[in-house]
Amino acid sequence: MIKIIIVTHKTLAIGLKDSLNFFTGLGDQITAIAAYENSNKFPEEKLAGEIKKVKSNEKCIIFTDLLGGSVNQQASKYINQNIFLVTGINLIAAIQLTLLPEEKLSSQNIEEVLADAKKQLVLVNDYIKNEESEFEDE
Repeated sequence: MIKIIIVTHKTLAIGLKDSLNFFTGLGDQITAIAAYENSNKFPEEKLAGEIKKVKSNEKCIIFTDLLGGSVNQQASKYINQNIFLVTGINLIAAIQLTLLPEEKLSSQNIEEVLADAKKQLVLVNDYIKNEESEFEDE
């Protein structure tokens, strides 16, 4: 089982966990930490406590929201061979990584999932025009 920890500014983590549970049914392995929700202090103790629950033979992915943000900076302290940090997370990447079998969790496979997820960030206005154009060409 891969442990998933979502840490974001405010309540994005809570919403992402809820959506992940809806699509995967794996809410038990997902923890959401809403940083700065009730104070200006980062919830370091809560994140450290969740990291301590990861056994030495288990793998964990931490999802954060912003590459240069304070949340990501705090989470980066925990990166090691079994703990991966993915920032700029979106729902499709989170679903694919959550469903990835633990034995397949590697930097290379994470990069492949992220490359696929980037393809799903599209301006739908142009996407529709392109689809209509391709249809007309046939």
